[in-house]
Amino acid sequence: MNSLMRQAVVALLLVAATASCTSQQETAAAERIKADERARAILETDPSPLLMATGWQVEHEANTYTRATTISWTNRSTLAVTDLEGHFTYMDGNGAVMATVPFKADGEIGPGETKTLKVYVDAVAGTPMRMRVHVEKVRILVGR
Repeated sequence: MNSLMRQAVVALLLVAATASCTSQQETAAAERIKADERARAILETDPSPLLMATGWQVEHEANTYTRATTISWTNRSTLAVTDLEGHFTYMDGNGAVMATVPFKADGEIGPGETKTLKVYVDAVAGTPMRMRVHVEKVRILVGR
């Protein structure tokens, strides 16, 4: 093969490789868009499956009442969220429900991020040992 033919073959291979990369990039972008659309649909209807509460901190009031002050969350969606709202259930050591009260959380959680947020929730009489959180509403942050 002469030099000119080799250059032509190399040029064709480069064009094919570039087209393949562009196609892979387009496919990856389309998959990200689909994942964001699925996450948005879930976050708009029932965000709890995508926002997992992983821990909590409490404060004790006069050794009679207990109030959750922060909750650690893992955002398993592809979208950033803020303004979490829902219901918080205090439970005793046996798993019996002591009280279920509404909550609101301050702060934002990025996609795939675990973060501790301050929560506003009523206190419960006694000392709960477990908790259950159901997120019912979030605000999706666009462009993050």
